[in-house]
Amino acid sequence: MLEALIEVGRGAFTALFAVAAVSKLRAPAFADLSASLAALGPTGTRFGRFCAATLIVAEATVATVLLLGPASAGLGLAALLLAGLAGGVLMSTRRQLGLRCACFGTARETLGSRHLWRNTTLSALALFLALAPTGPTLPGTAERVLLTATGAGIGIAVVLHEAVAAALTPRKR
Repeated sequence: MLEALIEVGRGAFTALFAVAAVSKLRAPAFADLSASLAALGPTGTRFGRFCAATLIVAEATVATVLLLGPASAGLGLAALLLAGLAGGVLMSTRRQLGLRCACFGTARETLGSRHLWRNTTLSALALFLALAPTGPTLPGTAERVLLTATGAGIGIAVVLHEAVAAALTPRKR
C-alpha cells in the first residue's frame, strides 16, 4: 500500500515541479521572479536573474529525477527544494518585503503564511515518502503508470488551486 502512495506522490511532485519550471520561463513570469529574488539578495538585478535561472533549473532537475530516477532520490530532492522555498518565503515575510508569489508563473499575490504552510507541508510529505520503507513487492509497470498519472492529476490540481486562489485574492495597493 505504501508503495502505491509513493508512486502517486512521485507523479504529483513531478507535475508540480514541471509546471512550476515551465511557467517561469515566460518573459513576465521570469521578470517577476527575478525581481522578487533580487529583493532577497545583496546585489540586485543580476543576482535576481541568476537565482531565477537557478531555481528553474533546480525545479526541472527535480521533476526529471522524480520521473526517471529512483523515487526516494526524487522525493528527497523535492523535500529539500521545497524546504528552501519555504525558507525564502519565511525570509520575505519576516523582513516584510511584500514580495509577490511567482510560484507558478505570474506574480499576483503577496507571499505570506499560506505559501509558507503549503511549501512546508509539501516538503514534509515528500520527505515522508522519500524515507518510507518499501516492501518486497513493488507495483508492476501498468500499475506504476496509473498511479503516477493519478499523482500527476493531483499535482495539476494543486497548481490550479493556486491559480484560482491567486485570482480570487484581492490585490493590495
